[in-house]
Amino acid sequence: MLMLSFFIADELGRRVLMVDATLRQSGVGATLGHQDAPGMLDVMYGSDCRLKDLIVSTVRRNISLIPGGRLPLNPRLVLRADRIADFFAEARREFDYVLVQQTAISDDTRYLDFVGEADLTLILVAEGSTLVDELGKCTTVFRDHDVSNVRVVMTTPK
Repeated sequence: MLMLSFFIADELGRRVLMVDATLRQSGVGATLGHQDAPGMLDVMYGSDCRLKDLIVSTVRRNISLIPGGRLPLNPRLVLRADRIADFFAEARREFDYVLVQQTAISDDTRYLDFVGEADLTLILVAEGSTLVDELGKCTTVFRDHDVSNVRVVMTTPK
């Protein structure tokens, strides 16, 4: 995600917003040192935070970040799909590209609202380690939820 953001900002001269929607401590927000900052979880579960309150600048020109956020005090809160739609509408007005990092959708379908708002969904397939069954499971989830603009990107192991 970082490399794609660097390319878009540096080579194309576009404004990029990276969104950590992994909802885990291993996302791009944590990688950049913002694991305890307000972010996507706050938006998803109804905090009154607005986009401008959550944006964190990075050291790279034209690249900003929305960290993963903080878990709600009440984990039984209902996911606010309307807040996610509003968030994306506002983000698209402020940035040329909004890149969302998310965990495998086949593992957790609660966050398909992100995919529904996306212009394009990329499935990263790790050569030699992503199982065909896993990819098939993702394809089924997307088909069952009417997600059609999906592309596969093959990555090589480190």
